[in-house]
Amino acid sequence: MCGAGGSRLVKERDEARQQLADASAAGKLYTGAGPAGPTAAPGPAQAGGDSMDVEAGVGSEDVGITDKVKDKMVKLAGELSKSRKKREIPASLASEGEVATYQEKSSHPVHLANAILCLDLHPSNPDMVASGGADNNVVLFDRKSGQAAQKMKGHSKKVLRVAFHPKQDMVFSASADKTVKVWTPSTGKCLYTFKDHKGDVTGVSVHATGDYVVSASLDKTWALYDLETGVCRKLVADAAVKGGYSTAAFHPDGLILGTGTVDSLVRVWDVKTQQNVVTFEGHKGTVSSLDFSENGFYLVTAGPDGFKSWDLRKVAKQGAQVCVCVSVGERE
Repeated sequence: MCGAGGSRLVKERDEARQQLADASAAGKLYTGAGPAGPTAAPGPAQAGGDSMDVEAGVGSEDVGITDKVKDKMVKLAGELSKSRKKREIPASLASEGEVATYQEKSSHPVHLANAILCLDLHPSNPDMVASGGADNNVVLFDRKSGQAAQKMKGHSKKVLRVAFHPKQDMVFSASADKTVKVWTPSTGKCLYTFKDHKGDVTGVSVHATGDYVVSASLDKTWALYDLETGVCRKLVADAAVKGGYSTAAFHPDGLILGTGTVDSLVRVWDVKTQQNVVTFEGHKGTVSSLDFSENGFYLVTAGPDGFKSWDLRKVAKQGAQVCVCVSVGERE
């Protein structure tokens, strides 16, 4: 997009982002039942072994999302927002027609019974893939060699989500055993095990700073972890949330978090205040996954009834009760 039309869209995008941020900070879009619930902070690491087990509420005070943490997030969000103004669609991006011709080239049973439940592609190395399985394992697969480069064992139940760190030698896994594990894939060692949730952990997402990771659980809480210190900065419980979380993802700017629930709702949270700033209704069934567009305009969600695309710019301008979704592949 170029010329006057491109300038207009950029201006509208920036205005919408600012309106959403201002409304969030002022609480104008807040639809929850009150401030975020109590926070449980993890205790000291257990001695011995390769893993640092971090458990909620044992001998540690709530460290919270401090002003220093918020300032770091806000500063980076501003920088990322500016950098996206200059981004253009790569000429190498595959067209819809090209994607339609894609065919399977190979298949690799890296998990027992080939029961792969989740995967993530390495952000800078297209040959590396992380997967989680019903066999409780996390596997790092090398496409070039066609072999598993690392198999990470430690979960006691199926692995529901995996995610690469964008820059560091880290892989995150969320499991039905109620834990989040942080792995060093080059060695296969477990760096941290977070035990703050009381239900299956169904979502994990890395913050844009690379310093924090969020998890979400069927126990109706989401948690923000500090990767440098290995502590839980905030465990958020909101009385308005009636169904457990089924997925979660950070906005690319890192100031808002999207969550989906088993009772069909999509919520957007202000990370700084931990307030639910808007709730989208429209899915029929569990929201199985969600992701934000790279430019920050849209939130795309998926469920048994198909895909929906939510325009965040319209929410910022028209208010929290406006449904601005576009459904794709909805089943009768």
